[in-house]
Amino acid sequence: MQLRELTVEIRYFPNRFFIAEDSPQVTERLLTLMEEITIGGAQVHDANIVATMLVYGIGELLTNNVDDFNRFSELIAVVPLAVSPGSAIRTTRGTPQSNQCFYSYAIRSYTTLGRIS
Repeated sequence: MQLRELTVEIRYFPNRFFIAEDSPQVTERLLTLMEEITIGGAQVHDANIVATMLVYGIGELLTNNVDDFNRFSELIAVVPLAVSPGSAIRTTRGTPQSNQCFYSYAIRSYTTLGRIS
């Protein structure tokens, strides 16, 4: 993929979705999560996603990494995501419960986090 094509893909998401930004409130919620749930190493990144969701009031996570988020199942609903080349993003369990879902979608080495609205 050419750099130009990649930047076009990256710009697609912020122009169509609300982006849930890191904030002092997210950091505080992350620290609380780390006190409540055993989290170590790279798992802090998953915890940061959950902290962001909780601060923004987003209850569902669409992800290919269901196992990584099982420890947070008391706090959020984890929805398996299926993406096949050339197709739209879809869930493996059908339609999410609401349009207030959080997704973690990688475009090559770039990850976009946002709320579907």
